[in-house]
Amino acid sequence: MNAQETQLVNEFIKNNQLNSSSKMHDVPAWLTNFIDVYQSLNLDNLSLLERIYAQHISFSDPIHTVSGFTNLLGYFQHLYTNINYCHFTIFDYVIMENRAAIFWQMDFSHPKLNSGKNISVSGTSKLISDGNKVISHRDYFDVGSMLYEHISVLGSLVRFVKRRAADFESPRNIESESKIEGTGKGESRFANASESQTASMLEQHQTQQNQEYNTK
Repeated sequence: MNAQETQLVNEFIKNNQLNSSSKMHDVPAWLTNFIDVYQSLNLDNLSLLERIYAQHISFSDPIHTVSGFTNLLGYFQHLYTNINYCHFTIFDYVIMENRAAIFWQMDFSHPKLNSGKNISVSGTSKLISDGNKVISHRDYFDVGSMLYEHISVLGSLVRFVKRRAADFESPRNIESESKIEGTGKGESRFANASESQTASMLEQHQTQQNQEYNTK
């Protein structure tokens, strides 16, 4: 996120942060417990996860897929051991019977990402409960914002692709697209070659960085 987006998200969170004593009196117990646990989670209290997840939990995010509570607990232990800190702020939710979508911001610091400085990532989680525990948890977030943008070389490539995508989708560039293809064919071929090279480099680095990140 850029500085303006971060400021808007932080202002929204400040005004809408959920807590069990105010805005959550109509929320079912399983979701209240889930939100309370996640907003207080740290390396020393990961055992609290057993209060909110069923033994046969199915968990997935853009990087990992984990089945079973024992494996999920191991995943969190590995995650929290290798970071300086991690804090979730859950600021909104949508619920229908035993299903819910929660909207959150994760602030964390990893010694090998962004020079150890704070990284903020916004995301959404889709939850399905059975009784008073969650049996399915799927996260949606931008892996580039969380990981790839903060790795040297690769981060520059990811940001370049995002800028190119934003430029291409802007009204000005859409309007001038026919001109580029019609009269500026040399420039167009150069741009396509650059994007192709970038995509190839990204593909090579993503596998390598995923492997390195999982071993840290």
